[in-house]
Amino acid sequence: MLDTTVTDRVRPPGRTAHAARWYVTPLVSALVLAAILMVIGQTLDPGGYLSTDVGGKVATLEAMSSGQTASPDLGYWAESVDPDGSLYPMYSTQEVGGAWVNVTTLPMLYLALPLYAVGGARLALLIPVLGTVLAALAARALVSRLGGNRSQGALAFWMIGLASPATIYGLSIWEHSLSLALMAWGVVAALDAAGLAPPSPGGAGARWRSAAFAGLAFGLAASMRQEALIYGFVTGLALLGATVRSGRVYPALRNGAAMAVAAVSMLVLNAVLEIAVLGSAFRSGRSASTAAAAGSGSVGLVLRAKEAVLTGAGLSTAESAAGYLVALGLVALLWLLGRRADDTPAVTRPIIVGLAMLLGLKAIDTMVDGLNFVPGMIAATPLAGLGLARGWDGGPRRFVSTIAVASMPLVWLTQFTGGAGPQWGGRYILTSGLLLAVVAIVSLKSDSAVRIGRLVLAGGLVISMLGLAWSIERSSSFARAFSELAGRDEPVLVFEDPFIAREGGPKAIEQNWLAAPSAAQRDVALTVLDSMDVDQFGYVEVLRETDVVDFSGWTLVGVEEISLVGSDRLRISTWERTS
Repeated sequence: MLDTTVTDRVRPPGRTAHAARWYVTPLVSALVLAAILMVIGQTLDPGGYLSTDVGGKVATLEAMSSGQTASPDLGYWAESVDPDGSLYPMYSTQEVGGAWVNVTTLPMLYLALPLYAVGGARLALLIPVLGTVLAALAARALVSRLGGNRSQGALAFWMIGLASPATIYGLSIWEHSLSLALMAWGVVAALDAAGLAPPSPGGAGARWRSAAFAGLAFGLAASMRQEALIYGFVTGLALLGATVRSGRVYPALRNGAAMAVAAVSMLVLNAVLEIAVLGSAFRSGRSASTAAAAGSGSVGLVLRAKEAVLTGAGLSTAESAAGYLVALGLVALLWLLGRRADDTPAVTRPIIVGLAMLLGLKAIDTMVDGLNFVPGMIAATPLAGLGLARGWDGGPRRFVSTIAVASMPLVWLTQFTGGAGPQWGGRYILTSGLLLAVVAIVSLKSDSAVRIGRLVLAGGLVISMLGLAWSIERSSSFARAFSELAGRDEPVLVFEDPFIAREGGPKAIEQNWLAAPSAAQRDVALTVLDSMDVDQFGYVEVLRETDVVDFSGWTLVGVEEISLVGSDRLRISTWERTS
């Protein structure tokens, strides 16, 4: 589409056809991409993370590795005086069967554990890197299913690998890149099962096997990310609809059953694993509680709508009317540009100028407030905005676009709220971004459209480079800050926010840290300190324009600050027992 590969150009004298084919094989491309990502990953400080969630995963890997055990037990230094864990320093840690676990997915942990035991967090990056590489290969395969050529497939591969949110998540010990890859391959298999991909993937046997593979992919993805249940459900409906429309009712039932049975089998296997390790089916309970919250209306639709705008297209984390308008404006301009991409430059130039102004606002925001998360899917993958406009011509493209678009409102309705800002590229809807970006790549064919695609792709590459810079800055800043906290003289640190404490990763379980986010919990913390004969502690909080919290019966003896990241700082007040 936007460029040609070496096999599309005139071959230089002396270059053999075999050598040219060897250069662009998926295997070689995958190895090169993996090497690039691993090199970039070494620039990140292993003591700092993209998210507080990752801190919990790395702490668990460290506990399992150092203890040479398969049990994800973090332990709790204050268990004897706080048996219910009300002051546990890491958010979302639960006591399960006598073990203290901070687990959202077991498959990811067990895949990373052998590598972590050998080479720590730097080597364990191979697992998320593998996820990004597999997602890029899925994008390449999807291009071929949508009738694209080899150069478009290569473009999709490198765009997903190096210029999309998958790039960022491939550099963090998190499950997003792996689950994205599984869901993307699930859509590829569903296309094959529907018989929409040119050429047809074969007879009835091949198609039901493709449907079963799709179910396995979505089922395994759901063991890591709950939005995979939604994408799998919507993909299954799309598969049934496409097969029924072709007049094949029995094949529709057969393929639907194959996909459903395969998906359920993976969910059952994961539940068995969780029961064996944790004593309960953790992920199924987590998904059920989230779905129940959405159905009961316990979370306001206005809040969900705002977070949908932010994670759908937000350029910045600002939860303000201006930020929402910029996000909606970005979607409108990219959609309009996609619709008019085949027109003359005179028609498209004003739209491009409008997009450039929005990117200019992002540049100003970065210069004023520093690097920060880009929370929106379309902001981080602008080609997806073009795909929204161009994905409705032809059966295969419409099939893929329907899955991408129909899944998003269901994800927004059921996703966890309160964390829309601190995420990169809409981490709950990464699959929609990949699918729509691939649709855009395949559909931009005229010279004018190709030029527009290049410009939009360049914008996405700039955003991804900002993401890499942000990841490097965030990891180094948090690693330095928590090294300072771990080296302090106070025998106990009490954190205002267990999310912040979890950013410390292994340090949060190696040190005598507690978390007391409420006034009632601060009172409990003082009782715990009394029972342990602790005469001094430090209280850690994010610095705000408020006075230091007062602790009755204790004397404030000092206040210090630690730079965190950007303009954020931590305030540590030191308290000694009043004599």
